[in-house]
Amino acid sequence: MRLLSGFCALILVSACGYSPTAILDRPSGPPPSGLAVTLGIFPSTAMPYSGPAVSAAGDSVVVSAEYTVTGCLDYAATAGMSSGNTLVVTITERTPPTTRYCSMDLRTAVYRAVVRPAPRGSYAVALRQRMEWADGPVERERVRGSAVLP
Repeated sequence: MRLLSGFCALILVSACGYSPTAILDRPSGPPPSGLAVTLGIFPSTAMPYSGPAVSAAGDSVVVSAEYTVTGCLDYAATAGMSSGNTLVVTITERTPPTTRYCSMDLRTAVYRAVVRPAPRGSYAVALRQRMEWADGPVERERVRGSAVLP
């Protein structure tokens, strides 16, 4: 029985290891920046978000993801091109500089980041969630796609 439970745990861990949204990463430096980005956080409806994760039109790239939000943290977005020709949009969560009275209630929200003007060309796009913790930042990739702007 112990062998069977150990085998099941190994399968679960290895299955999560290849999922880009399941791994917390320790970044070595600040997120890429240098592009103008606007962040909107909208309450979720009873239905899961069904829009495209990455879309490109005109001079903008829009990246959307649905995950939890709380009123106890501050949220900010940065965008920039990383090495390897990837547009990286990073949503950073950090505790506010002043004391805020709140309950850590988590609710689902849709994060929508608009990069405008976006670089011309064809490239990969990634949306990362970055949490600034006391022992250093950690990141989780939430969305990956591609964009083409002529």
